[in-house]
Amino acid sequence: MHASAQPIASNARSAFTGCWLTVAPHALVHTGRALAQYPEVRFAAAVTGRTNLAASGLCRTTDGLYDFLTEKIGALDDVHTAETVLTLRRVKTLTTEPSSHTTGLG
Repeated sequence: MHASAQPIASNARSAFTGCWLTVAPHALVHTGRALAQYPEVRFAAAVTGRTNLAASGLCRTTDGLYDFLTEKIGALDDVHTAETVLTLRRVKTLTTEPSSHTTGLG
């Protein structure tokens, strides 16, 4: 961490960052696997649409976010573009087991 590193938000322990990447099609599998190896990355998937690789990352400071984007995402050779979004507040989180009353099953 740099000496000037500031927390993402004063009331948050960390922040999720969404990344939408445009990757050369021939390198999608390789780039996705490389991206998934970074400890900051909590989720990565090939997607359809304007971009073809999506990821969510966890960064604790603004310097950590900057380093993640410039040194890690930026180091991936076949990434042509990167769009990022800093999540300010989550209103719902995915769970591994949906309850029967929310799915209508059971």
